Amino acid sequence: MPVPQRLTHDRAVLLEAESGAVLLPMEVARDDSASGGLYMWARRTDDGVTGLQAAQAYWRLQVEHAGRYYLWARVRTPSATSDSFFVRVDAEQGERLPRTAWHTGIRPSWTWVRVAPSGAREQWLELAQGRAVLEVGCREDGARLDALFLASSADETPTRRPGEG
Repeated sequence: MPVPQRLTHDRAVLLEAESGAVLLPMEVARDDSASGGLYMWARRTDDGVTGLQAAQAYWRLQVEHAGRYYLWARVRTPSATSDSFFVRVDAEQGERLPRTAWHTGIRPSWTWVRVAPSGAREQWLELAQGRAVLEVGCREDGARLDALFLASSADETPTRRPGEG
């Protein structure tokens, strides 16, 4: 079980995809162009997409300051049939974002994309102080996730590869 990551208004948080609790059939794989050489994804099973809905990873957060947070993800989504995830945020005070489809668009190389769930009214998360769980699940096999970035300012964006100075 991952250690909760402190989330405050005065600093952005970078989460490596593989640092979360990765549940099969989601798996960690190697790619030299990914941060630290690792990313996570789910590949098609022998019986098609059956079982992929269980493929997910989650990160525990300790929200120190309630407020609005912006979520980015570094993804590689190479085709129209492998360009989406499910995203969900659950908290002590109740579900902050129900399990929702997130379409990244086609991204043949690693790209930072703001998480904007389909049907969501806003492109931010309103988080209360306390514990929360951020969950990313497989919606389409082949969609790859390298890192997540949470910031309290819409102007703060991930500008470089995770781990680079």
